[in-house]
Order: sequence, then structure tokens, then C-alpha cells
Amino acid sequence: MPARPVVLWVDAICIDQDNATEKEEQVARMVEIYSRASRVVIWLGEDDDRSRSAMEFIQDIVRVDNLDGLVADHKTIKSWGDLVYLMQNPWFSRRWVIQEMAYAKNATVHLAELALPWDDLRDAVSLFVLNLDKIRALLQPLLELSTGLGQGLLLHDNLGNMDFLLRNNLDGLPAKVFIDVLDYMFRKPKGNQRPNPMHGLEFLVSTLYIYNNSDPRDTIHALRNIAIETSTWGAGSEISITAPKPDYTKDLLEVYSDFVKWVVDTTGSLDIICRRWALPEREKGASNYPAPVRLPSWIQITTDEERSRRGVKSDSFVGLPGQRIYDASKAMRAKVKFSSQQLQQNGTLQPDLVEPEKISPLDGKGTFPVSEYPLTDKVNGSSVHTDQQSNQTESPTHSNHTERRQSNASSLNDADIEKILVIPASLRRRERDASITVQGLRIGILNWTTDPITDGVIPDIALRKMRVTAPGEAPDQLWRTLVAERGDDGRNPPPWYYRACRYCLMNKSPNGHLNTDKLLAQTQPGIVRAFLKRVQAVTWNRRIVEVHVHGEETMYGLAPPHSREGDLVSILFGCSVPCILRLCQDADGRHFYSFIGEACIYGLMDGEAVAMMSTEELERKTFAFRLL
Repeated sequence: MPARPVVLWVDAICIDQDNATEKEEQVARMVEIYSRASRVVIWLGEDDDRSRSAMEFIQDIVRVDNLDGLVADHKTIKSWGDLVYLMQNPWFSRRWVIQEMAYAKNATVHLAELALPWDDLRDAVSLFVLNLDKIRALLQPLLELSTGLGQGLLLHDNLGNMDFLLRNNLDGLPAKVFIDVLDYMFRKPKGNQRPNPMHGLEFLVSTLYIYNNSDPRDTIHALRNIAIETSTWGAGSEISITAPKPDYTKDLLEVYSDFVKWVVDTTGSLDIICRRWALPEREKGASNYPAPVRLPSWIQITTDEERSRRGVKSDSFVGLPGQRIYDASKAMRAKVKFSSQQLQQNGTLQPDLVEPEKISPLDGKGTFPVSEYPLTDKVNGSSVHTDQQSNQTESPTHSNHTERRQSNASSLNDADIEKILVIPASLRRRERDASITVQGLRIGILNWTTDPITDGVIPDIALRKMRVTAPGEAPDQLWRTLVAERGDDGRNPPPWYYRACRYCLMNKSPNGHLNTDKLLAQTQPGIVRAFLKRVQAVTWNRRIVEVHVHGEETMYGLAPPHSREGDLVSILFGCSVPCILRLCQDADGRHFYSFIGEACIYGLMDGEAVAMMSTEELERKTFAFRLL
């Protein structure tokens, strides 16, 4: 074949990574570049035995007349294990490749000198998922054989971690997630038309948290070209507020804050602060990267465990953007003020955005209050403290004043200690304010919690607290709390959940606990299995909590794993679910609330707290929370 020149585009080489202006310009042109390319080359890395075996096996899988034999032959188990290994290749977890593949006319997958069409890999993964039950049937005898060999030794060492398939689904495997994303993110193009994005930027950011990028600011930037509001080739949007544009001179806090503010301004919803979507800050900034920043609690960071465990569907109480499951704030729009405090260039300290002053509700004109509202021991009472009074008040609620911003002296270097000892707090340079001030209602205090439920066991004490005192009793607050007041479709729970719950309570463990894992391992009626799976999905890694409400009946619900006694249950306007907040105090004595997470409290999920108030009462009881 005669030699001919080939024009190649390689992002890492063709873009000056140290030039912020050039990066911003080229990011905006990504769609044009990849849609005009004759072929997109996917490089999975250098050769290794298992990946090579998988690449060769893919060519057997996509032969239609060959597949039935492959899923019935014990000799292919090792090859299926190698395919699982290939599906975990880091390439599939890179955020930028989503848009590259979305607009590619043609693509090939390369491993060393091996190459195959992208369509072959895509179809092989899909056929693997389709035949997963048959492949698991091949593995079951081998798993039983390996049980006594120490941690599944036979399967782990010789069959490519195929024990993973017997105990998990494939939703967390990067290649499976990636293929699903490409399938549901875009409308199929007709003829030579380009694919049209189907989802908004908030939806993409909220669902594609499992993807990584070297620059965490690209958590937002890398998805602009495939979002309805910001894509060059999208169908357009009626939203009048322009989404934030890539700006590599901004630090991570500015990029994330701009995105959250845009979401709140365009939707009126505060649910975004309940979702874990943000990649963490770099530990060390590169030469062209702004100084690393501390992120506030209202920007929730994803963890490696979450990115590996969860698929593209959100399992949070707030659900996905535009798909609200609850309405705790009764359709009220979010009322938020974002801090604009910046450090002056000369290093002098600017005034705080929120100054300590006498605490008061909204004024008669309904204007936004500028003061923060420290928690008191009278949750729904009229008595409130000023900051100075709160400093002198000791209660379980105030036992965590140093939670976030107080430094531990043992972790400080000599320069830090010298600043603290020599320079008065009033003159110390302070990092810029990353707080937001939001309006809402204070409901009650967490009075008691279980440990996080990670083993499928609902403890006996929680059942008894929710008034299970006799066999077969299943009060509404119990069974509805265990299923978060909804079915697995997000709608009102089916009435037969009550009967399934009674059945389970009559088959508790001898110690009185409700062991959902043990019950699911046994033969159960269909409605019982459906109920138990819903309970597990709702309670996993959450605490069952008791909420003390001043002058009213005790409430029960589910709260985040890091909740603890003394935390505040609140309803923030614009948020579809109750939230858990924690009163804290920074090194300079200023109070703020740390956002702990979303909650499901029985009796609050459908706007009951707001609906029962008159306009005057709602105005009187509205408070402003400074979240940091």
C-alpha cells in the first residue's frame, strides 16, 4: 500500500496545556474536530495477556452463529473473565472521551498492534450482558468448589476475578456504563446529520460522576459539548441564563460555585447540593493550575468507592434533575445568596459578607435577611441567640463548634503556629468566603440514631422505637420509613408493602433484628422479595434516626451515614427533601452550618410542614442558614 500523509489530532500534543486561553478556545471546538475526523482511534494501552485474550475473544463473540456455544462451554470461562478485565480499562472512565465518541463517524479500538472496530467491542459487551445469567450458571459449580480454598482462590487467580460476576451486577464496570451513556445521551442521527444531545448540563453532571479527568475543573467543562444548553450542535434551549463558560484562570471553587449558582438560578431548585457529583481538588496544583482550594460542604464530593459501586442512575432521595420524587418544600423556589467575598491583592482582610448581629426572621417586606441563625435548644420556639450568646451556651448541639475550620495544632507546621500565636485573629488573612446563605425552616434535632446500615440488618431497637411491640405489627411510620415512602418506581408505595412488611416482622431473627440479607437468601413470596429489595436500596449506608421536635410528636426517618445526635433537621426552600445540618464554629468564632446531606423523615416528604402554616406563620418561622 503506497504511503500517504495522514493528519492526526492528539489533544495532549495539539493543545498547549499551559495556555489557559488556548485550552478554552480548543475545548469549544472539540465537537467540530471529532465530528470531522475520518476516524477516532481508541488507544487502550500496551500489550498485556488478559487484554489481548479479550480482544481476540471479542471477534468470536460477535459471530452470531457462534455465541450460543460460547455461553454453554466451560472452556470459555477464562475468556469471559478476561473480557471483564478489559471492561475495567481506565480509558472507559475518562470524562473527555464521552464527547469524542459521541460525535465520531467511525472508531477503532487498539491494543498494541491489535485493532478491531468499536462496534465489535460495543456489541460484544452488550451480548455479554444479555447472556450474563447463562455465564453465571457455568460459574456456580466452580464457585462452590473454590469455597474452601480461601477467598475464592480458584476463581480469583485462575478465572480472572469471575467471582465478581456472581456477587455483583455489571452496572459499575466502566465499559458497560460508557456504552449505556452513549446509547441514551444522544438521539440517533439520520443520514449525515450530527447526533443531538438529549439531556441538560445539570443532568449530565449529576449522573456521570463515575468519570475522571486530570483537571477537576473539567467535571463541568468536559460535558458542555454534549449538553442541550451548551452544545454547538444541540437543538437549542429556551433558558435565558447562559451556562458558565470554560475559564481556566478560575480555581476549582469558582468553577463549581458558578455551576451551582447557574443551576439554582435556572431551575429554582436546591437539590443539586444533595447530590454527590464533584471530583475532589488536586492535592498539588501544577504550574499552570490555580492554588488548590478548600471546598465547602454544600459541594458534595464523590469518592472512589461511589464511582466504582454505582452506575449511571442516581440513587439519591432527590432523584435526577427534572424528576423530583418528593416535595418537602412545597414547590417553593430556592432563596440563596452566594458569597462574593474575595481576598484583596494586598493581603488585607475584607469585611465578612455576613456580620454577626441580632438574629431576626424576615422583615415585614419579605426582604432577604443577612444574618445567620445559630441553632438554639428551642427548635421551633421564638427564643434565639446572637452569636455572642451562642458562644456562652453549652449543649449537645454546640459540642461540635470546632468541626470544620478549627485546625489541629499537631498538624500545623512552624509557620502556621507562628501566625496563630503572634498575629491577632482580627488581623489574620482569611481565605475567601465560600459560604452560601439559604432560607428554610428548622424542624427538629436528631435525638438518637442507629449505626449506618451496611449489612442489611434493621436493628431491633429501631423497630421497637417505631412501635413494633407485638408480632405482626407494622405501623405506617415503620414500613413507610423503610421504603422511604415510595416504591422502586418513585411513586407512592404499593399498598401490599404493608402485608410484606408484616410477613417479614413475623420472621425476624431470634435477636429481634430484621435481617434482610438472610430473608432474601431464603425462598420467599414475590411481594416479600420486592419489599426487601426496596428496603435494602433505601437503607444501605444510611442511619435510622429519631427526631425531637419541640412541642410535637417524635418523628423517625433515614439520614446520611455521617449524621449524629444533635444535628439539625431542616427544610431548605427549593429542596425537595429535608436536609441534615450541623452547627459549627470557625477559628474566628463565627458560626456556620455544615451540610451533612439529604434525609427522608416520615411526615415531611410531601410538604406537610409548609402546607400547615399560614403565610404569616411561614414568614415568621423562616430562617437563613449560612452553609459552609
